[in-house]
Amino acid sequence: IAVTCHKLHVIWYLQMTKAWIQAKRKPAVGRLAEELRYDAFVSYSQHDAEWVEEILVPELESAHPPFALCLHKRDFQPGRWIVDNIIDSIEKSHRTLFVLSEH
Repeated sequence: IAVTCHKLHVIWYLQMTKAWIQAKRKPAVGRLAEELRYDAFVSYSQHDAEWVEEILVPELESAHPPFALCLHKRDFQPGRWIVDNIIDSIEKSHRTLFVLSEH
């Protein structure tokens, strides 16, 4: 079971689901409009990075009106724990965009 969970990254997905639920449970009433810096936080597999960075992001950020996207490569704070960065990014975004693929 442990090997299967490791190969399927089950623990990582459970942690990310927990982080997302925690961030979304916080009341939106207490958030000010200026706290929401992004239209969407983009979550994707590293195997899909090329497609996300070369096709998805340029298309959305050059739309009219443009979308402000949060990407871990450019918007995460170095040195911070990854889960804290994810929670902070979700909290600062109106929506979360999950790129689902075979990866």
